[in-house]
Amino acid sequence: MCGRTCLTLEPKDVLCACRYKSTKLVNTTNEKKTERNVAPKIDEQNSNSFLESTLLTPEWRSEFNCGRTYQPSYNMTPTDITPVIVSTDHFCDDSNNEEFNAQSQVIVPMMWGMIPFWHKGDYRRHGLSTNNCRLEHMLESKLYRGPFRRGQRCVVLCEGFYEWQTTKSAKPSERAAHLLYMPQAEGVKMYNKSTWTADNVNLLKMAGLFDIWEDENGDRIYSYSIITFESSKIMSWLHHRMPAILETEQQVNVKDLLQLVYIAKLVSFSGLARL
Repeated sequence: MCGRTCLTLEPKDVLCACRYKSTKLVNTTNEKKTERNVAPKIDEQNSNSFLESTLLTPEWRSEFNCGRTYQPSYNMTPTDITPVIVSTDHFCDDSNNEEFNAQSQVIVPMMWGMIPFWHKGDYRRHGLSTNNCRLEHMLESKLYRGPFRRGQRCVVLCEGFYEWQTTKSAKPSERAAHLLYMPQAEGVKMYNKSTWTADNVNLLKMAGLFDIWEDENGDRIYSYSIITFESSKIMSWLHHRMPAILETEQQVNVKDLLQLVYIAKLVSFSGLARL
């Protein structure tokens, strides 16, 4: 389960922390370059081709979202606007923008908690709990099966998420809170911001689904849900559910959602601090 996260970085620092490698196959014979998200297989006998890697910074794309904007906070909750990574394939309106086309990733602020596409009226009053999407029911869900079939996957960004231990029979007021985060470089303490910067922090990334909802005026809100499943050994002592955590850049680039979630189930480690 995931109901509170932490993200205190300003947009420019989020972009810095989300820089990624892009690999090009360069043919020195005809000087043609082909952009690749994943390193292609190369004919070893073809000495005229080689791989060229470039470090790219994703673009920050601000949608209207009914006037809602991302506000950094130590306490992000459902209905807050937070930045997520999506493929540039979802924004064909920028197809003539050469700089945009060089990217494979774009960061879009979206509302946490998918708004049902059938909802009418105030987007905050649909009455459903949609901050998390259960993997077990995703393909059967009226809400999630559409975004899934359309390939509307996203990667939710945060410094870490909070979890309260529910696997022991303690009173709710006595349950210990924990901050879970990704492994960091030596000397970086995620819970102590004075020990890290956007250049060396390893943000926690979670798999999600997003959708686009329109109100009666045609204004759009981008919203998402975090995919969860039954906890693996690394979290089962703390909570019976866990988000689909992505560990590597290669996993972030996986476009097949079922493959992505399978990879996320194999996550082996995340940092932990008792609060």
